Amino acid sequence: VFGGAPLPLEPGGSVAAVLSGAAPPPAIPADPDRLFVMGCDLSHLSPAVQFATCSGGVFAFTLVYGYLQELIVVTLCGRKLSLFLATVQFGGYAIWSAWLRHLSPRPVRTKGRVPMARYLRLSLLRAFDLGFTNLAMAHLNYPAKTMIKSSRVVFTMAAGAIGQKKRYSVAEYVTVCLMAAGLVIFMNADAKTSAIFAPIGIFMLIASLCCDAVLSTNSEQIMKTYDVGQDEFIFNLYTIALVSMGTVTILSGDMAHGLSFLLTPGTMAEIEAGSHPTWSPLGKAVALAAFASTGFFGSSFAGAITRRFSALAMSIVSTTRKATTLFLSFAFFPKECTPQHMLGMVLFMVALFVKSLRAGRKGMKMVKSSAALTELPR
Repeated sequence: VFGGAPLPLEPGGSVAAVLSGAAPPPAIPADPDRLFVMGCDLSHLSPAVQFATCSGGVFAFTLVYGYLQELIVVTLCGRKLSLFLATVQFGGYAIWSAWLRHLSPRPVRTKGRVPMARYLRLSLLRAFDLGFTNLAMAHLNYPAKTMIKSSRVVFTMAAGAIGQKKRYSVAEYVTVCLMAAGLVIFMNADAKTSAIFAPIGIFMLIASLCCDAVLSTNSEQIMKTYDVGQDEFIFNLYTIALVSMGTVTILSGDMAHGLSFLLTPGTMAEIEAGSHPTWSPLGKAVALAAFASTGFFGSSFAGAITRRFSALAMSIVSTTRKATTLFLSFAFFPKECTPQHMLGMVLFMVALFVKSLRAGRKGMKMVKSSAALTELPR
């Protein structure tokens, strides 16, 4: 999508129009056969090329995002400045969503506007979600965080079975038990071998998962009820979240500490120890900018796969990407990997893959008929 000959945009949606401050593209009726990714129209490409482009984008951007997240949180910031990093992420998401909203054709609005109070509630949920996730990384290693964040189905089924007396199939129980077993085995290995492991990190991620579940449900409902486009919804959501998270970051003092860290050469450990710096302020700024951008780009490609193909296709791509992320984390960053770690990861990823296949097959028809089922960037 980026690099090479530019792909055709809608009339009035060129980059030049954005730079010159021209009006955004006119509202047009929604066309389910059109595929836009990052403001570029991929509809003229064959389905195979579309899928290869989108899945390649998911892998490239999300793998880089995962690497940068661990590099910045663990190596550069020393597991500190969690709120500052969340504000940087929201800033990147708000800027890119504004750019994407300007480039993409606007669908014809047929219903009323979304009440600001609903946007505010969802933005606060997203702020809590990202804030808890970043704070948890001060108490857990990156692979543990990734696995817990990928296990929302375990908590969803447990809450449904206990609180709402829901019934699930035997296959669903087996899948969830396998996933839980893999998670427990991995966490037990991490608790024995890792210097960074505290139960409070697990509780923070559970709180993050709860916020994410409520946000996902309400986002779909709002987009259907008010016929609001994904680009407009994401722009409003992250702009408000940026304001709220930025306010909390300033009041907590994390903003001043973060800016001081950014302008001082070296990692957090080097600054505190007064040792020779290995990172320049420019290098840290570039890493933060790439971190705030790649997550948004990857989720945009993921949303395109879901809308154009199916939840099943996206589930397979996402599960493969998560497995690759876990192995790359052990490969690039120093941490002990025991046979118990490997067993836990294998059990978890097998269960996640089976769950993704089942969920994807159930959701194929629904996704193809509803543009509301999109994946928001994180």
